[in-house]
Amino acid sequence: MIKYLYYLIASFLLVLIVQSTLPALGFFSNLNILLIFIIFVLIVWGFNAGFIFALFIGLFLNIYSFLPLGTFILIYLIILFGANFLYKNVFINFSLFTSLILISIATLLYEFLLLTFSFIFYSIGLLIIYMPLDKIFLTNLGWQLILNIILMSLIFIFGQITTRKLNLAFLIKR
Repeated sequence: MIKYLYYLIASFLLVLIVQSTLPALGFFSNLNILLIFIIFVLIVWGFNAGFIFALFIGLFLNIYSFLPLGTFILIYLIILFGANFLYKNVFINFSLFTSLILISIATLLYEFLLLTFSFIFYSIGLLIIYMPLDKIFLTNLGWQLILNIILMSLIFIFGQITTRKLNLAFLIKR
């Protein structure tokens, strides 16, 4: 039970940091750290931890969003189920290319779902804000895809280096 409290606090702090610092960074505001974090948790700690983080991050992100409550929870859960299915059935090993393909698919699916839900809610009158599919959106999508791939690559390489060093330390002690 206490680990769920840690997950809640970590999710809140992550969303708070993302919402307060990334918009001020200009070029790096296209980086989707929350999505990368959820995919990383799915790959490293499994579906259950990813599910809990997707719920908490989606809930806290809805506080800062113009979309109705529960939209980001639904978006992150759809992405999590899709990524888990691909990771378990198609990409069965933990490699750099697996994580890069998963984050690319997740980024494209995230933007598609965000645009779709925004359009649906605008069409039925729940929103007065319309997200157009124009050149700016596509440019930001391209930069988000590139930045997410770069960050996931750096996380994967850092994880491989530290894991290898830790594995060597455990082998020497035996």
